[in-house]
Amino acid sequence: MTKYVVDYFKDAYGFSIQHVHWPCLQLGGTHRKKYMPMEVYKIVAGQRYSRKLNEQQVTALLKVMCQHPQEREHGILKVMLSN
Repeated sequence: MTKYVVDYFKDAYGFSIQHVHWPCLQLGGTHRKKYMPMEVYKIVAGQRYSRKLNEQQVTALLKVMCQHPQEREHGILKVMLSN
């Protein structure tokens, strides 16, 4: 039986997910992956990510970091207007 994440969180925790188009966070190890809605978690100040980024992640990060400020602003505004 397939159950949607939105329905599971409503039934199990009484939590209504508001941002259904946000991606889920991948938790757990490589053998036992869990996917949780982003809005369920809070990042603690000073928390760090100690794992090494893979090649695709590094490439995506560099692509964003090398954009001109106007391009970054345009991308941010585009995302804001689509939500």
